[in-house]
Amino acid sequence: MTKQAVLKIGLITLLLLLLSLRLVGQTGNELNRSIVLIPESDTLFTDSLTIIAETLQLTYIPSGESLSHCVKVNNKHIIWNNQDCLAEYHGRELALTYRVLHFDLYTPYRILDTAVMQPLISEEEVYIGFDFSPFEGELENRDIRNLNYSGTFSRGLSFGNAQSLVLNSAFNLQMNGTLGDDIDITAVISDENIPIQPDGSTRQIQEFDRIFIELSKDKHLLTAGDIELRNAPGHFMHYHRKTKGLNYKYAGFAGDGFLETEVGASISQGKFSRQQLATTEGNQGPYRLSSSEGERFIIILAGTESVFLDGRRLTRGLEDDYIIDYNSAEITFTHNTMITKDSRIIIEFEFIDQSYSRTTVAANSSYTLENTEFYFQFFNEQDSRSPGGLLDLSREDIAVLEAAGDQTDQLFTETIKSLDDDTDNGAIRYRQIDFPWQIEGRDTVFRILEVSSNSDLNLVTARFTDLGQGNGNYIRKTDGRNGRVYEFVPPDSINGKMNGRFEPVRRLTPPQKQQMTSIGINHKFTENTSAGVELNISNFDNNRFSILDNEDNAGLAGRVFLNTSKDFGQDSLPWQVFHNLNYEFINRTHNILNPYREAEFERDWNYFREDRHDEHLLHATLGVSKGDQFSSSYQFSGLFRGPEYSGTRNLAELYWQFEKMEFALRGNWLKTENIFNKTTFFRPEISLSRELEFMTGGKIGYVFQEEENRFFEADSDSLLNASFRFVSHKMFLEQNTGTGLGWRASYTLRSDELPNEGELEKTSEAQNLRLSGTYQITESHFMQLTAETRNLDVTTFGAEQLQARRTYIGRAEYRGDFLNGAINFGNVYETSSGQEPKVEFEYREVPPGEGQYTWIDLNGDGIQQINEFFLTPNPEERNFIRLPIVTDEFVSVNSVSINQNLNFDPRRLDLRNTAATAFLKKIATNSTLRIQRRTQIEERSAELNPWKFKTRDSSLVAFNLASRHTLFFNRGNPTYDIQFSIQNNTVTNEQITGNETRANREQTIRGRWNIERQLATIFQIKFSQNEGISEAFQNNNFSLNGSEYRAEISYIFSQSFSGKFWYSFENKSNSEEFGNETGRFHELSTEWSFREQQTSSIFQLRLSFNSVSTEGALNTPAAILMLNGLSPGNNLRITANLERRLTDNLRLSLQYTGRKPGTSQFVHTGGVTATAAF
Repeated sequence: MTKQAVLKIGLITLLLLLLSLRLVGQTGNELNRSIVLIPESDTLFTDSLTIIAETLQLTYIPSGESLSHCVKVNNKHIIWNNQDCLAEYHGRELALTYRVLHFDLYTPYRILDTAVMQPLISEEEVYIGFDFSPFEGELENRDIRNLNYSGTFSRGLSFGNAQSLVLNSAFNLQMNGTLGDDIDITAVISDENIPIQPDGSTRQIQEFDRIFIELSKDKHLLTAGDIELRNAPGHFMHYHRKTKGLNYKYAGFAGDGFLETEVGASISQGKFSRQQLATTEGNQGPYRLSSSEGERFIIILAGTESVFLDGRRLTRGLEDDYIIDYNSAEITFTHNTMITKDSRIIIEFEFIDQSYSRTTVAANSSYTLENTEFYFQFFNEQDSRSPGGLLDLSREDIAVLEAAGDQTDQLFTETIKSLDDDTDNGAIRYRQIDFPWQIEGRDTVFRILEVSSNSDLNLVTARFTDLGQGNGNYIRKTDGRNGRVYEFVPPDSINGKMNGRFEPVRRLTPPQKQQMTSIGINHKFTENTSAGVELNISNFDNNRFSILDNEDNAGLAGRVFLNTSKDFGQDSLPWQVFHNLNYEFINRTHNILNPYREAEFERDWNYFREDRHDEHLLHATLGVSKGDQFSSSYQFSGLFRGPEYSGTRNLAELYWQFEKMEFALRGNWLKTENIFNKTTFFRPEISLSRELEFMTGGKIGYVFQEEENRFFEADSDSLLNASFRFVSHKMFLEQNTGTGLGWRASYTLRSDELPNEGELEKTSEAQNLRLSGTYQITESHFMQLTAETRNLDVTTFGAEQLQARRTYIGRAEYRGDFLNGAINFGNVYETSSGQEPKVEFEYREVPPGEGQYTWIDLNGDGIQQINEFFLTPNPEERNFIRLPIVTDEFVSVNSVSINQNLNFDPRRLDLRNTAATAFLKKIATNSTLRIQRRTQIEERSAELNPWKFKTRDSSLVAFNLASRHTLFFNRGNPTYDIQFSIQNNTVTNEQITGNETRANREQTIRGRWNIERQLATIFQIKFSQNEGISEAFQNNNFSLNGSEYRAEISYIFSQSFSGKFWYSFENKSNSEEFGNETGRFHELSTEWSFREQQTSSIFQLRLSFNSVSTEGALNTPAAILMLNGLSPGNNLRITANLERRLTDNLRLSLQYTGRKPGTSQFVHTGGVTATAAF
């Protein structure tokens, strides 16, 4: 396409946009309301004026069906009056029109408000007159009288003799209401940067970090901030972008028609990618997602994913099909969806890409005039040619990109930097040395990187890229350092082949541009006949740095369709004959934004090559139907791509419902030819089901499915390796009584065949047995079960490629109350198989007080190692945070978990009042237990049994135990109570450095005695065991046993003044096996609190004196954990906090912390924070 043609199309586009704006200006009666909405709740819309109920009209936009009978007017609210309508049209696009009065009948009006004069007179006075100012209420706060807002604004600083000055601030504002002149506002504003994305385990995404301002008036809506841009209904243009910018919408009558317009301009946060997962037998995940550019570690934008299994779109959620971790880009499939070697999974998503600043402009406009709809769509997304974000391009890099044209797939640049140029203080240091080596007998010298200590001179840093095994000279090295370390491995001395997978390079990615314009018209000739035309122009530039290869940037596509139908018969359910024609043309240089066809379009047509040709796609359908009882259709389709490929497909479908039986037949026959091969693809499907008279809501059925796909050489009948065949038989029995019981049982037998010596030969046979159901036994008892087992048998021929395996997945849940609620029990059991990522952490330095960890150089080598970071209670020492590092190392595992809770409260028992029952009712228990166990796939004995607590097991990959059991006596009594608790928290995981286990077990007895109303005492005895076992750092293993005795007395002097004292003695010792360190700790503390009601002031003072005596080494993990921030000798800690309300909306907070550890000097830390609330 020439530049003149592109310019002409651009002028037409601009003219159409101006025309739509002109039509907006010609809108007449402002009392007419027209809104396009997507219902999410019981209330569709709320107006600021009185709605005339008789004018209310609601229409389903795609079909034009009237839904006015589904809604009603309640005051100023338009609500659903039919829950079935709400369920059917929830989340669908609807058009709402109505008329309003020019005033609000429900707003109270008064000439004189007696509540205003009442405070001006006393009880003894007799009211005679009052100064009446009729405009006073309008003059004061006129613009915010209906505005609700809340928020805070704070500024603070902290300082001390052991840290630098730290400034911090925060601003948060939430607002909604009316500004005036019927302008509604909704706003959420914050200056806090929240990097955490929403949880991907629920069907609905809760975007708590969205920041925006939204203004609306009549038919106009303006949004600024975080916005989502989606395509309007059309054929070729599909996109979904999460952006930051400005978006305007208009929907209303214009002239004799209805106009919808949306325009948005923003900065895009993400980039689209599409991936086909390589699934394995019995692996539910997590599966790691990567970008189409080959980036292995990405962050997915929440809510942008679309997941397809065998062409069917899945639903996100723990109770549905899958969950996804957006930050680590990992997807896991639930017990509702078993993943096998045969599963075909396609995932489309947007991932964060900060290489360039990316601007997005989108415009959609449609005008409906009687039976004709005109629409226009425009989308432009382009990267800035100025590198930004995380990308740093040198002049040499830009020159390489300028000369590359569109061939940029294999462009890399070196990432080695001198230590002075790298701003990352936590980066691993390397030195560059010469490494002599011989390849094919010839001497070669490699300039390599070798990890080095911090004391070396001329150090450098580097960022490594995973290029795949055999494409690099470096491998990962596990030496315990804080950060990822890479080590050079020489190539093969015989053939020179590389033996690593990493290189100190990064990909050179050029700035790109994507532009697309669509214009179309749809016309409804009669009630049963419609046609449409769409023209689409794309302009894609894969490298904005280069002027080369630009001749194929622009492309053209078009579509024409005709749909007709005709009814026959006079009864209430007539026969209908329908036929559809659809033709689509795509120029070879045309590009798409996001895929707009079916997820498995390429597979359906046996076309997998990426060569670009002109494409023609034709569909012709003829069918007959009779309501929901009968339908039959035949479709002929043809796909032709230049001289290289041609394919024809015949699709026949039949559905027949008679009496209590349902029968469905689908036949799909494809034949293709291209210059490389020819194929035939036959896919019949048959289903038959019948309702059971002897079982309420029961149904039995059978489903047959076959796929036979044969690939032949283009000039012979030789069968190619891409051929396959499978046959599946499925039988099911189900029941849904409608009274709380619903279940389904199914058995599936599938056999697969692959080519062997020119024929298809059986490779495997799989049997699946599945049972699922829910049962609301009574109001207090509920059961839910999903269980599936799969047995894969492999033939002798198939054993070369597959391995026989039995797989289990399932989930069982029970909730129930017994004995009038005295006993409450809940249990959830789950089992599955998948893979477990190896855990890796990195510690990054932050300003003091903003972290949780401190670094203690245990071996004195000056190098940070991951076993040298510890949690600390001292604020000035908290200068490191721990970040999880995403890895691509997985271990295949069987997983089993159980969650239980049991509560016993005898006060709910209906017992006679005796001394025994009175004593019994003083007893209560609470018990919670969670066990999650993952073992290597070879260990089959533990895949269904969670009751194994051995952590020192070579097959164990991950183990998590959290339990707490508490016995209460006299709970809630105002005088005294006693409780005994046992707690156990054990975590084992497979880290990059090896297996690591942490366990903490406690037994506690606690008693409270309120001697009198103001005087109370608390006594506590606690025994504990803290254990840490590491394969990589065995010298740091420990097993701490401790006992603590604590007594506390508190006294409330008044409502505003209280104080307490406590004393504790603690004895800790490490086992002789791991070092035998011991410590004795005496603590004497007091805490005082003063509150002043008038100014809402709170002053708190805490003084603690600790005496510590130790034996053994002090630079071991056991000693550091034992001391918990204290030092041997006498320790003093002072904490003071003052919070005072200066005005109704302003609060001042002062903090001070002082501590003197042992013989060290006093450490002072102070801070001040002012917070304004509005």
